[in-house]
Amino acid sequence: MAFFSEKWKNSSIMTKVSVVLMLLNSILMLMCTFTMFSWERALAAAVGQSTGSVAGIFMLIIFLYNALLTFGLFKLSGAARVITIIQGLGSILMVLMLFAGINIVMGYARAAVGSEVMDAAIQVHQASSGFINELIGGILLSIIPPDVLVRIGFYAFIFTAPPVLQVLSMFTLFFCGKDFKKVPKQAK
Repeated sequence: MAFFSEKWKNSSIMTKVSVVLMLLNSILMLMCTFTMFSWERALAAAVGQSTGSVAGIFMLIIFLYNALLTFGLFKLSGAARVITIIQGLGSILMVLMLFAGINIVMGYARAAVGSEVMDAAIQVHQASSGFINELIGGILLSIIPPDVLVRIGFYAFIFTAPPVLQVLSMFTLFFCGKDFKKVPKQAK
């Protein structure tokens, strides 16, 4: 049995785009999983006792689920298409509630770089608006070390991009229903 079936080769470009989006989603979920295990290990070392890796295991389960769903889309399973669409509808709500996730990432950033740096950044942002925001924003970015900005941006990206990718995959799957229909087997 070939890895790329004839059905896959003849499928529409929208189906292939959807599978690529879900593959990127799975890769980002794997990165989130490793990050959570890393954070939990660092927290356990700081506390001096094992904290249990509940969040890491939860992220691992989500990664495995998304990887299985991606494989189902690759094999053009109708069930995988339906589940991806349902998951995408749920992800719309998650994208809308993204601000809560940003708050959690900011809490981890506070733990990583210190409360003083984060409080200074928040105070400068709140004190400025419009034209002043543009002037002080340049000063603020020069105060915070670049490696801290890169880490915060990286963590914000890997934790916020998967729901957006799921929504995009859902929208592309709306247009390629014919690719997931069962083909009747011909008698030889």
